[in-house]
Amino acid sequence: MAAIKQRLEKCLLIMHPDKSKIVYCKGSNRKAIYLTTQFTFLGFTFRPSEA
Repeated sequence: MAAIKQRLEKCLLIMHPDKSKIVYCKGSNRKAIYLTTQFTFLGFTFRPSEA
């Protein structure tokens, strides 16, 4: 996360410390278990499909 924060600061952008996180994008071929697998962006919730 520190590297991402530094890169954004070079572009004059600021990362929100409470809202910024890395989300695991789980797919049918990815079986790992992570705490965060969904997020909401502009009113749309992105999460793994159940199919």
